[in-house]
Amino acid sequence: MASTSISPEIILRVREFYTMAYQEIYENKRKQVKSDNGVTDYAIPSYILSTAAVEAFMNELFFAIGLGFLKGSSFEKLSQEEREVLRKASLETKLLRVPELAFDQKVFEPGHQPFQDMSYLIKVRNSFVHYKMAIDAEHKGILDYLAKKGIAIDTPDGPNRFWVSDLSTFEGIRWAHNTIVKIIKEIIDTAVTTNRHPVLISMGKQSKSFFHEIPNFGQNDPWSAWMRAHTKWKKLP
Repeated sequence: MASTSISPEIILRVREFYTMAYQEIYENKRKQVKSDNGVTDYAIPSYILSTAAVEAFMNELFFAIGLGFLKGSSFEKLSQEEREVLRKASLETKLLRVPELAFDQKVFEPGHQPFQDMSYLIKVRNSFVHYKMAIDAEHKGILDYLAKKGIAIDTPDGPNRFWVSDLSTFEGIRWAHNTIVKIIKEIIDTAVTTNRHPVLISMGKQSKSFFHEIPNFGQNDPWSAWMRAHTKWKKLP
């Protein structure tokens, strides 16, 4: 798997950030604003890496090696120029168009999960990569959406509100990780059901245990089991 895609390696780094963020909060090195959430410096790189994992997955599995595995598909029938336009398109456009062309059926729908959360994750990533200090209408919309989901900190509006801190949360790392896992798994599952793209089918059969979500912190036993399986840190509930 690692020989064809770097996305699993990037996902592993996000998982490491999640465990490190928990250790940091548990040891009271950072503020724990809620019983299941807290501020962490590991959130920003996790948002950026999570989005990069999906971008790498799409570019490598479709544009680098996908053409030879998708004979007869609408993707294979595109001209080189048309594929190049898609390759340079935004990640949201790639996710909507490329799987549909590769499998000749819709895989994601705007406004529906998991694409909706992926769209917000891309916006979060862009807000940090193209950083602006002021909180504008777009940032406010992102914060409101994620605060309702218990991911961002719902700080009262005002001149002292710093949106970066509100987004830099422990729970945000879990959300970013689980969002990209759902996206990648949906593509892999579609490859399996349509019997297209042997590499993706192989990933689906051989890596079922890899593309799993981090359990909710409130699910004590599943969460503790996941943490013990992914970290050598011993101070766990």
